[in-house]
Amino acid sequence: MNNAKRNVTMLWCDKYGDNKNCGGKTNTALSVSKVAENPDISAVAKALGYSFLLYNFVVPIDTNASISKFWFKVDEMDGSAATTYDNGGSGYPLDQDQVLFVPMLSRVDIVPVDATSAQTYTNRYGQNYTRIYSLVAAVRDGVNPSRVYAEASDVAVAGFPVAISSTIEFKQNSSFPSLAGYSFYTSTMDDIGLQLTMDLHAVSGQDTYSQTFVQTLLLADKVPYVKPGAVGTTSGTKSAAVRLVGGGRSWEVWHALVVVVFGVVYLGEPLLGWAL
Repeated sequence: MNNAKRNVTMLWCDKYGDNKNCGGKTNTALSVSKVAENPDISAVAKALGYSFLLYNFVVPIDTNASISKFWFKVDEMDGSAATTYDNGGSGYPLDQDQVLFVPMLSRVDIVPVDATSAQTYTNRYGQNYTRIYSLVAAVRDGVNPSRVYAEASDVAVAGFPVAISSTIEFKQNSSFPSLAGYSFYTSTMDDIGLQLTMDLHAVSGQDTYSQTFVQTLLLADKVPYVKPGAVGTTSGTKSAAVRLVGGGRSWEVWHALVVVVFGVVYLGEPLLGWAL
């Protein structure tokens, strides 16, 4: 049901610092925009008469505090009690911030393939083009990885002659200056498909940090910029009192950016990204 008065609030806990795990306060933010999803996106939902509204969140997250988990509260503003969606009380965890894909520094170039082009793994089936991805990952300072790599795949190949699957290595790239406690690593990959996804990993000693099912649909200039909204706080995790922080231009100088469309999260500077 489309209720124009509905308020959807995202709440989250810091990962580090004095307010770790909402020990002192809980962060809150209202959605910055609301978009009606195309009803043709799912034939099943359309046949059942379902439609969806996407509530988008853009909020500043200090990388020194980061974010450990988030959840939502929906208030229909009709006098009824607000409904909390918190994964059965556990919230929706972001289990690591050591390695992140950076969509706003990554790009893809579509290159024609003709009869004189060398046949490679990605164009040997008569395709007219190949996509060359230039990919950027951010690794948190202190991780000191011995290896940064991604397991990449793409099954959306015209005619489905093959499923693309490759392991690509990332190397630290000094042409990208360190930013907000992160250093940048780059890699490239050729792909004739349309939906490249990756599992991104950073190996440090006995530990491996991973960001799984990273999508590459929106890269570089195709990543939409949305002005961040104001952040509120509640004391503890139960209080209904909200205090807005920021104001003027102070909230525009953020250390990290989170964009949430219910199940999707991007974390980092305006350049960093995190997708669940």
